[in-house]
Amino acid sequence: MNRYEKTLINNEHIVIKETNHLPKNLKGLYVDGLILLKDSLSEKEKLEVLGEELAHHDISYGDILDTNELWKWKLEHKARRLGFEKIIPLKSIVQAYKFGVQNKFELSNYLDVSEGYIDETLSHYQQKYGLSTWYEHYLIKFNPLQVYEYHDIN
Repeated sequence: MNRYEKTLINNEHIVIKETNHLPKNLKGLYVDGLILLKDSLSEKEKLEVLGEELAHHDISYGDILDTNELWKWKLEHKARRLGFEKIIPLKSIVQAYKFGVQNKFELSNYLDVSEGYIDETLSHYQQKYGLSTWYEHYLIKFNPLQVYEYHDIN
């Protein structure tokens, strides 16, 4: 079972449907408790888009498709950032390191997402935290991606 399928199962309380009836410019859409995903997407793309649409479920209200208004643009970008954190939480970067993942290519395979999505997520984290951050007793550097385990020498 891949991460997309696991994410669907973990969110069974939300109606999520795949469809071929979305406009060409939309990969996914959240409307009144319903998430629609373009069925022609790869499993990796579906997972990436699902993260953002789940974030819309958590934070959005009303029609924000027209992002010409500032508040709609802000909600769209907030959902995008929250989607990154849902699909690639810091914990999963540390777990990948423990598993032996050495680079972004291996990380994308480990997490079932594209390398581009890894880059976007790491860029988001760098904007949020700076060059690095701590997760439990691990230091995560974002560019280049490196994970270090902290050991107290006392």
